[in-house]
Amino acid sequence: GPWVTVEPGVLYSDLGKSLVSLSRESLQKGGNKLEIEKNTSGELFVSLSLSYYSREKETRTSSGPLQIRREYYKVSSSEGGWEAEEVEDEENIEFRSGEEFLVKLEVRASGPYEYMVLEDFIPAGFQVIEDARGYNFSDTAINESLEYRQVVNKEVRDNRMVFFFNQLEPGENLVVYYLMRAALEGEYRVNPAVIRSMYYNSQRALSSRLEVKVASGRRPRP
Repeated sequence: GPWVTVEPGVLYSDLGKSLVSLSRESLQKGGNKLEIEKNTSGELFVSLSLSYYSREKETRTSSGPLQIRREYYKVSSSEGGWEAEEVEDEENIEFRSGEEFLVKLEVRASGPYEYMVLEDFIPAGFQVIEDARGYNFSDTAINESLEYRQVVNKEVRDNRMVFFFNQLEPGENLVVYYLMRAALEGEYRVNPAVIRSMYYNSQRALSSRLEVKVASGRRPRP
């Protein structure tokens, strides 16, 4: 395979980090082996990470002892409180600009897990509704979930919602809801939600990837 020679000081200079890139032609189909060889004195500290994107339209939900599913629910207000109706057709998910909806994340664990992180990526053109105190749903399970008593901590970051859990028991179904608003018109691809261990890379699962359309005009509340 190809060799890349790095002279001392190239990776870390006064200008900061530099990148060593490999062309597509230098990679072979199937497995590729990376070897690092040091020919100078002194210590070498190496940290590696891999990131990529797929052109595939669909990402299948992980199967196995750890699973995660993501669902969207349209919400509407009435005299008795707020109602939530599941969007059952995942092939045709559409909201109106300004429309609010629920995101449901359900994690199923067939074995014991500790120190887990649940991440759901926020697509461009959407906003998380952080204050849910004005929403009183007729389904009490949704209200209890929006209080986040079952999580150790939650964070609203620029591009994702993050929930932390100390423990998942065997056979436990963990459900988390949060509120989001469709802000900008357009067609969006929503990356899979991820449940993963903070310490073991092998303990992770993905939900399916979704495509969502946001049309102009807010739906009138009943």
